[in-house]
Amino acid sequence: MGIKTLALDRCPRCSIFTNVGTSSLKTSDDLIGVWSIFKATQLVRGDLYFSYALEAARAGRIEIARDVALETVGHVDLEDPRPHVLLGQLAVKLRDQELLREAKKFLRFLKLDRWERKLDQVVQSGSPDFEDPALSNSNAYPLPTTPGKSDKRELIH
Repeated sequence: MGIKTLALDRCPRCSIFTNVGTSSLKTSDDLIGVWSIFKATQLVRGDLYFSYALEAARAGRIEIARDVALETVGHVDLEDPRPHVLLGQLAVKLRDQELLREAKKFLRFLKLDRWERKLDQVVQSGSPDFEDPALSNSNAYPLPTTPGKSDKRELIH
C-alpha cells in the first residue's frame, strides 16, 4: 500500500491542487527538491498577485486592488507583509475600518513591527502612497532579519 501521492502546501480554500507521485521520491533530497519548486512557485505567484494589486491601486482601481490583495493573502501567501500593508492603505482610501483593523492585526500577529509602523504612518497622514515598502530605497521600514532565514522577505534591508 503506502502513500502514492502527496500534496504540498494545499490551500484549504481551493478545490484544485497539485499532487506529486511518491514513486519518484527516493531520498529526502528528492522531497526537498519538490518542496523547493512548490515554494518558488508560491513566491512568484505572490509577487505576481501583489504587483497586479499594487498597480491597480496606483491606477485608481481601488476595489480591484483590494480584491486581488485579499486573494493574495487568502490563497497564495499569508505571511508576505506587502499585501497586508497594501490592504491597510486601501482601507484608508476606502474608509474601511474593519479592513484596516484586519491588516494591522496580521502585521502584529506576524511580528512585523516596522511594517505596522509604515501602515500607521499612512493612517496618520490619511494619504496612501501605494509604494512597495520592500522595494523602497529608503531604509525607514526595513524588514527584520533572522539569522539563518533565506526567505526573500527577510533579506531586504
